[in-house]
Amino acid sequence: MTELRVTLDRVQVPDADCNRAPAEFSDNDDRCHVILDLSEVGGSTYGPREQRSLRFDRAGDSFVLSQKTEGEPGETLNRSEDIDWFRKHENSAQILDIVRISGSMLSSKGIAKPTAEERAGRFVFPLVLAQYVVRGEVIFPGNSKILGEADLAAKLLDVYANSNPEAVQSLIGKIAFFRTDSGLNNKEIKGRIDRILEILGIVPAYQRFLNGLVGVPPEGIPSEESAQAHADLQTFAAAALVDLAAEGRIRYDEAAVDAEAAFRTLRGEKERDKAFCKALGVALKEIPEIARKAKVDEVASCSEGLAAARLGPEDAVKHGLKAFLRSDDGLIKIQKTVEREAERANMPADWLAKRGQIDAVTEALLAGAEIVPEKDGRRARIRIDADKMEKALDKLFRDTKSTRHREPLLAALGVLRLVFGEKSNHGEASLQIGGEDVLAELKFDHEAVEKLQENLAKDLRKSLRGSELWLPLGEGAILAGGAAQLGVALGVKELGNTPRQALGFGGSAMIGMGVGALATHYLVPPISKKMKRPVRNRYLWDLAGGLIGGAIGAGIWGLANYAGRGGPGGTPEMPTRFPVDEYGP
Repeated sequence: MTELRVTLDRVQVPDADCNRAPAEFSDNDDRCHVILDLSEVGGSTYGPREQRSLRFDRAGDSFVLSQKTEGEPGETLNRSEDIDWFRKHENSAQILDIVRISGSMLSSKGIAKPTAEERAGRFVFPLVLAQYVVRGEVIFPGNSKILGEADLAAKLLDVYANSNPEAVQSLIGKIAFFRTDSGLNNKEIKGRIDRILEILGIVPAYQRFLNGLVGVPPEGIPSEESAQAHADLQTFAAAALVDLAAEGRIRYDEAAVDAEAAFRTLRGEKERDKAFCKALGVALKEIPEIARKAKVDEVASCSEGLAAARLGPEDAVKHGLKAFLRSDDGLIKIQKTVEREAERANMPADWLAKRGQIDAVTEALLAGAEIVPEKDGRRARIRIDADKMEKALDKLFRDTKSTRHREPLLAALGVLRLVFGEKSNHGEASLQIGGEDVLAELKFDHEAVEKLQENLAKDLRKSLRGSELWLPLGEGAILAGGAAQLGVALGVKELGNTPRQALGFGGSAMIGMGVGALATHYLVPPISKKMKRPVRNRYLWDLAGGLIGGAIGAGIWGLANYAGRGGPGGTPEMPTRFPVDEYGP
C-alpha cells in the first residue's frame, strides 16, 4: 500500500490570523490554517502517483485535518473525496502527527506583520523537523532526495546560529516536550528527538567555532563570491562540529575541500591547506568543551585529510587503506597480530610506522592491485595479485640494509595478518576515507597469501634466533680466540719480539671486543628498556659495544707494554720479564 509524504515546495499559510498566538482567540474564532501538498510514495503501483493539496486548521497549539465545509469565496476547503483519499493511506496518522508537531513548534516571534510567503517559510523548517521525527526522513524544499542526519544537523545549526537565544531555548523546550507525547511513544522517534536536542545544544559553540574559522576577511571581495564562500564554510563548520561532538573526529570530504577553497577566497591566501588548517586550530580552541572529544590531533591530520579528499576514486581507496593501517586503531590491531614477535624485537607497530615501514609494506601489498571504487551502493573492491605483492615485498627486503632487515619483515607480517587474517580468511578490508572507517570487499588467492605469511614468519623467527643465539655465540668465540692469542703471546718464549707484539696487541683487542659486545648484548637492553629507549637493532648495538671494548683492550695492552719504554730509534720493544746478568738476578 502507498504512503503519504509532505511535499515542502508549495506550503501555503494564507491567513493573517497566523500572525497572532492561538491564545488570543476564543473557541472556533481562529482562522489560521495551512495548505500542504501530499504525495504518494512506495507501494507496488506503477504509473504516476497521485498528489493533492489538503487544508489543516489550527486547533490550539497544533493543526488538524480541516473538516470545514463552508467558507468565503475562493477559500480552500477539503472536499469529501480528498478526506477519503487521505484516510485510505496507512500512514495518515503519521501525517497528522507531522502537521501537529509542526504547528506546536511554530512561533510568531521575530516578524511583526509577516506576509503569507514569510509565514509559509517559517512553517517549512518545523515541517522538516517533524517529518524527520515521525518518519526518520530528512527532506528539504527543492530537493526530493532523502538526505542524512548530518545534512539536517548542518541546516539546524545554520538556521539557529544567529537566532535569539530565547527563541532557541523555546524551541528546545517544545521539542523536549514531545518526549512525553503519548502519540510519539516509540524508541526510534525518541532517539531522533534526542538527536535534535543534542544538535540544538551546541548552537552557541557552533557560532564561536565558525567565527574562529572564518576570522575577519579582507575588503574588496565581491558580495556574491563572499556569500558563497561563507555558505561553504558554514556547511563544513556545522558538519565538523556535529561529527566532533558525536564521534570525536572531523570528516574530510568534498564539503571540506570546498570550505578550504572558500577560506582562501575570503582570506586571499594562495597556499593550499596550510592557513586553513591553522585557522581550524584557532577555531577548535574556541570550543574546548567539544574539542577535547577529538580522538586524533585534528590540526595535524587536516592537511592529510584534505589531500585524501581530493584524490580520484581509485587513489582514494588506496589512500584509505594506508590511512587505516597507520591510524591509531590500525597500529593497535597490527601490534596485536605480531605481539610476541614485536616484544622480542623491541619494535612496536607505531615505531615501525614512524620508520616508514608500514607505508612501504602497504605499497607492496597494493602493487598491481585492481581497485573498483564504490558505485551504486556497492562497496569498493580490492583484488590483490599475490604474485606481484610477493615480488614487491622481495624488492623491499633486498633494498633494505641487512642490519635492518627485521623491520620490513615484522611490518609485512603484521600488515598481512591484519588485512588478510592470520589464516588468510578475511573477505573485507578496513579503509579510512574522509575521516570515516568503511569496509571494502577483498579478493585474493588465499592459498598463496597464507604460504607467503608462513614464509615471512619463518624468516622473522630465523632473524630473531640469529640475534638471540648465534650473535652472542659469535661474540663469545671472538673472546675465546682473543684469550688464546694473548696466551700464546705471553707464554711462548720461542716467538720473536715482533710476532709477540702483534699477537698480544690483537689478542687484547679481541678480548676487549668480545667482552664489550657480550656486555652490550646482555646488559644494555634491560637498562635501555627501563629508560624507555629500547634497543631495536642488536647487531648495530653489539658492534658499537665491541668496537669500544676492542679499543679499550688494545689500549690496555699498549699502556702495559709500551708506556715510557723505547728501543733503538725510539722503537718500542718488549721488556724482559725477569732480567738477570752473569752474577744472578
